[in-house]
Amino acid sequence: MTDAARQALEAEVLNRENDDDSAKATEKVRNFRIKHSSLASIEARIAAQLIDVLLPLGVTFLVSYGSFITMSLSYSNVVGEVSLALCFVYWLFKDGFGGQSIGKKIMKIQVIEHATGSACSPPRSLIRAIPMGLGIIDCAFALGKERRRLGDMAAGTSVIRAGSGSR
Repeated sequence: MTDAARQALEAEVLNRENDDDSAKATEKVRNFRIKHSSLASIEARIAAQLIDVLLPLGVTFLVSYGSFITMSLSYSNVVGEVSLALCFVYWLFKDGFGGQSIGKKIMKIQVIEHATGSACSPPRSLIRAIPMGLGIIDCAFALGKERRRLGDMAAGTSVIRAGSGSR
């Protein structure tokens, strides 16, 4: 067998192995289903949301107040505005790293991609956060059978109990 033929054969074998791996991954995704019993409770979601709102606001207040009593007014204003901006960024991307914000870690719940079961990514977290501006309208959807608010539907996510089997 010539070197060119051997290289072509090796390339074809490698290509077929990759096709098998991607077929297995596709089959795994196709078979993923979220069990109703693994969905996070409404109470856990509310508690996590309260933690995720109050904790960053508390830190922002302490930083701003500390800068107010120790710095000039112009520096204190900058520190307050920066800390408030960081608080806002946290709210937008809080579920995008491992699918858990601080509140969700405490409450042992996690945001996952609805179709695949993988942890929520930062872009999905951003999409998920935008409808929160609708307030109670957005949250009312979480009372449905699938417990998905508008943000979850828009981002293609669900909230489950962390570590629960979802298949």
